[in-house]
Amino acid sequence: MGYPMARRCVGINVPLKVTITGEHAVVYGYPALVAAIDRKITIKICVRPDREIRITSRRAMIIGDISLICSEESCRGDASPDYVERFFSYVLKAIEISSKIFGDLGGLDIEISSGIPAGSGLGTSAAISAGVVAGYSYLAGRSVERKDIASIARRVEIEVQGAASPMDTGAVSLGGVLLVKPLETEVFKRVELKKALEILIAITPKKRSTRETVSMVRDLYNRRKTIVDHLMRAIGEISEEASKALEEGDLKTLGELMDINHNILRALGVVDRESEDIAEIMRTAGLEGVKISGGGWGGAIIGISRDRSRLEQALNSLLETGYTAFISSIDFRGIEYEEILK
Repeated sequence: MGYPMARRCVGINVPLKVTITGEHAVVYGYPALVAAIDRKITIKICVRPDREIRITSRRAMIIGDISLICSEESCRGDASPDYVERFFSYVLKAIEISSKIFGDLGGLDIEISSGIPAGSGLGTSAAISAGVVAGYSYLAGRSVERKDIASIARRVEIEVQGAASPMDTGAVSLGGVLLVKPLETEVFKRVELKKALEILIAITPKKRSTRETVSMVRDLYNRRKTIVDHLMRAIGEISEEASKALEEGDLKTLGELMDINHNILRALGVVDRESEDIAEIMRTAGLEGVKISGGGWGGAIIGISRDRSRLEQALNSLLETGYTAFISSIDFRGIEYEEILK
């Protein structure tokens, strides 16, 4: 029948990510600086004795537990069409592409646990795509390097979103801090940190999808190509300088560069009012670098400081105002596997 009758399972832990500098510009081939963080998505995949695909999302902040069941003919479940597009479409596409590369496994039970909502600006779609590819290849008995998982997961994002840089899937697959140069032979350069980096992250609901914000910037680029290309080039230079600042342990310079990057993103039209309000709370608490992370119009806003007490002060202010926020550190492990005997 082409698929195993014995039920086999694997657990995959995938870190999320923040874009320190470079979102949108990286889509046009300019450098970006990205970091995996210690907040993770956990994916459990088991081979079924039939051909059904059963997907369950647990502890998804804001939305809650939801599920989807797909046969070869159709899908049914309690997920809204919007959530299917933003979340389950990545799972289904990852299965489709993986089956072509690694062979048909038949039916699968997939359980995804996360405290972070899809569309948060923290690379949830990249983590889901990479995690499903990693788990599928493991169950198919294939040993696949993390950089190749990142490449396949990027294909998933491109087919679902229409466009995707290698940044997000590279960060969640490889871990650590990466300077991403899409047009170079060696796309990912590891950035060695002289000092530990903690990042305050606040999350607000997305008003527009990443596909929409990328399209907005593309429309502006087409209307004002020379000007927008100068802005993208400047963001790329910011990412190069930010990488050096991290290697030298110069968080003051890093913060200054993040602020400049944020203001360019405002000029590109991807910073909404609520994100700016959150950024102002962080600045008022004395954080040295504050910006959105991701496509914009909601999602994640990040901030750094040389003084942890300022991070804690900003965190408390955000929580008191009713926002979801937390302090995160860098994850250096990337994708991790856990065999589940069942």
